Amino acid sequence: MRNRVESIVRCVHAAVSDSAGIATLYEGQQDNIGTASIVRATGNASEKVRSAPLEALLLPAEIAAARVIKIDVEGAEWLVLKGMESLLPRLRSDGEIVMEITPELSGANSILEFLTRHGWNA
Repeated sequence: MRNRVESIVRCVHAAVSDSAGIATLYEGQQDNIGTASIVRATGNASEKVRSAPLEALLLPAEIAAARVIKIDVEGAEWLVLKGMESLLPRLRSDGEIVMEITPELSGANSILEFLTRHGWNA
């Protein structure tokens, strides 16, 4: 790696979701490739990618050490959180989940209710 972070960064080639399988990853908008998503088609191209819950993609030591989890998945927030349900009680007590929610895509109220039910607050 160019920035010498290979001892603290591990690349995982997969989409985080609620279940293991194959997801279609839709290309982002031409002027913002960061809008690629598994739940909405914003571009013309797509490809199949491996998908799995976060817990299946991380090593146990990575889960134990994670203090901040950032979720930026362009509308697939609910899928990621559903896949994290069994993981939530095991995260660090000082842990934080940071996410951008697009209400019309993610169901913001459902997400907030889900997190509250599991002892998290906004």
